[in-house]
Amino acid sequence: MFKRLSTVLLLVFLLYGLMPARAQTEKQYFALLIGQSSSGDDVYASLPGCAEDVESMADMLGEMRGTPYQISVCLKLSGSGIRDAITETFRNAREEDVCLFYYAGHGRRSNDASERGALMGADGENVPLDELCERLRAVQGQKILILDSCYAGSVIPHLVPEQSTVSGMPPIHALLATGPYAQAHSVQTVKSDESYGAFTKRLTTGSTTDKTKGYMPADRDRDGAVSMMEAYYYVRSFSGDHDSGSTPMVYPENSSCILWALEAIEP
Repeated sequence: MFKRLSTVLLLVFLLYGLMPARAQTEKQYFALLIGQSSSGDDVYASLPGCAEDVESMADMLGEMRGTPYQISVCLKLSGSGIRDAITETFRNAREEDVCLFYYAGHGRRSNDASERGALMGADGENVPLDELCERLRAVQGQKILILDSCYAGSVIPHLVPEQSTVSGMPPIHALLATGPYAQAHSVQTVKSDESYGAFTKRLTTGSTTDKTKGYMPADRDRDGAVSMMEAYYYVRSFSGDHDSGSTPMVYPENSSCILWALEAIEP
């Protein structure tokens, strides 16, 4: 009797141990989408379209069944609110997971070593770009950083692993709307009363299936997924347009990182 009970308990223990182990191998996707129309600083005008940009990103990601992002949308966050949102959204990320941070709003240029470039909270409190990178590095898993803001390229020096105080972490893959000295471009149409960031508009349009062609325009190899470099080449192709703002940037160059996919990605 005791032997039989022990055998049953052993089987239950083994099954219970195997199930969580299998579940833990399943990759999870987390996305934090932040839209900041206001900077809390009278010097900076209110930006049109940031909320619409976040909505477009959320809609596009929601169609990506192969990368089922758990999406957190935040608008008008203070500087401390941005920090808290990073902690909360990526709290449960594991080494095999993917964490995407997207920001549409004001960016501050780095004029000297003390400023370092920054994202601007709605209360006027800045989040320095080096701090942003350190906070993302401290998160488990693969990190994707997308900035639709002025001077977005100012973040690149802080992405270099040698500059990090957090060792042993994988690189942050970044797609940036502008270079370090350029302004991102927002569009507000009079006829349709539509507002949007030019960079985000290109990015989401390129990642939405064209009903006529049957594939995503940014998907160059037609595999149903958009990689970092595919997205970069697509948005860069519009850099000469009058409403495009400036030339986008990518880090690291030749990144093989997959941003999102319509169907499950083969391991």
